[in-house]
Amino acid sequence: SDPVNNFSWGADTVNSVRFNQAETSLLASCSSDRSLMLHDLRTNTTISKIIMRMKNNSVCWNPQEPVYLSVASEDFN
Repeated sequence: SDPVNNFSWGADTVNSVRFNQAETSLLASCSSDRSLMLHDLRTNTTISKIIMRMKNNSVCWNPQEPVYLSVASEDFN
């Protein structure tokens, strides 16, 4: 009933959260403030935060090469 980890997302709304399939301690998230963030569950820290030009709708790791990820944005790219 208690959360395992708490993250400060930095936005009101988190649109998408995906775990990396090869390294399950890594997760990617995209938020309503146009940010794309990478988090490490082992250290409970945010590794990187990137502010995109357009709002992000979804994020997904590549299933065949999990070092790559794709971000779907508001401008249909």
